[in-house]
Amino acid sequence: MPDYSFFLSYASSDRIQAERESDTTNKRDQVRVFSDELNAAMQGLGYPDGGFFDKKRLEAKWKPELQEGLASSRILVPLYSPNYFQSTYCGKEWETFNRRFDENERHRYADVTQSKVILPVFWKAPGRFPQQVQAYQIDYEDYPPEYKEFGLEYLMMFKRNTNAFKKFVWTFSHKLEALAGGQGAAKVRDILDFDTLDAPFPGQNRPGLKFVRYVFVAGMKHQMSTLRSTNDSYANFQDRRDWRPLYPDLDRSVEGIATGPAKADNRGFEFLPPSPQLMDRLREARRLNNVIVVMIDPWSVRLPELRQFLNEFDAEEFPNSAVLVNWNEKDPETSSQAAQLQMALQDHFKGRIGRKEYHKDPVSSPESIEQAVMEAFGAVQARLIELGKIRAAGNGVPDQAPVIRN
Repeated sequence: MPDYSFFLSYASSDRIQAERESDTTNKRDQVRVFSDELNAAMQGLGYPDGGFFDKKRLEAKWKPELQEGLASSRILVPLYSPNYFQSTYCGKEWETFNRRFDENERHRYADVTQSKVILPVFWKAPGRFPQQVQAYQIDYEDYPPEYKEFGLEYLMMFKRNTNAFKKFVWTFSHKLEALAGGQGAAKVRDILDFDTLDAPFPGQNRPGLKFVRYVFVAGMKHQMSTLRSTNDSYANFQDRRDWRPLYPDLDRSVEGIATGPAKADNRGFEFLPPSPQLMDRLREARRLNNVIVVMIDPWSVRLPELRQFLNEFDAEEFPNSAVLVNWNEKDPETSSQAAQLQMALQDHFKGRIGRKEYHKDPVSSPESIEQAVMEAFGAVQARLIELGKIRAAGNGVPDQAPVIRN
């Protein structure tokens, strides 16, 4: 069994895929870069196995190798960001080590001299930290000022900060070594069952329509280069939040457009990346009566994995869902191929249309996207009331806004 000095816990949405590196910025997978640098540093400090890094990050039930990593790692290194605190899987990893801290406090092992087993990294500004994690304060001492203000990802983005990043890794690795050494001899810790472990965050664990899960069915930039002549509008991030559906006429990300109604209505939200586990995540949202908003790029339906997802999604009832089909009418290539794209789409929505689940085709402007999302909130609410999934409030005061009780 390996003896890992650390377990790197990160949100898959914080990883970027880029084809090349520019002259002024490091357009690389910064999470992987940090993991590699920290791994090498810890090997140099006497831990031959370095640290555990889940490269595929499928976010499924804990795989055997992931269980081994959790059981055999001394310290959790979580990369705090808005996406981190929106991930159930990050929450469960964090809680695993939080319980290990309690175990150390109870002196289960006589050779453990350091109870602390969580050493956070400020990856990018999350706005605020969940109350549960505030006991494990982020350490800014001895680190560059840019780290405290913007986070490590920002520090790594620019080549001018290379020396500052190296200093950060050196300082952080020595603090990590002190904590890892305090765990005594190598151990294989107990791991609780994934399904029974309660995550202390994120917000999507709360039931109700005040939480929205966005799925952007659009290819990654590197995937789309074989399907059409231009791929500039497509995503680098796995959750596709940086996809620009109306580019080049409008240089705005789908995140900036589609989430506006949720923010205006004080709804929480997250982005679900296409993955083999996506359907399970959507079934969880259905159980919790969360709103699901699926926005589709017609070109991307040609990708086998996205086509398969749409077929599976259409085969099940999701009364809490809305589908929006984006048509970039000012894109000449889309306009010239409209008939063929329509044919590719026609068989994917028969089930949901027959079940009277919200479907909007086309949406072709930021205003129509925002309007469709707002309509979706109302349509989902009405459909769930009709099916008896939620209850409407009583008659109440005339003209008073209805209150939904889950």
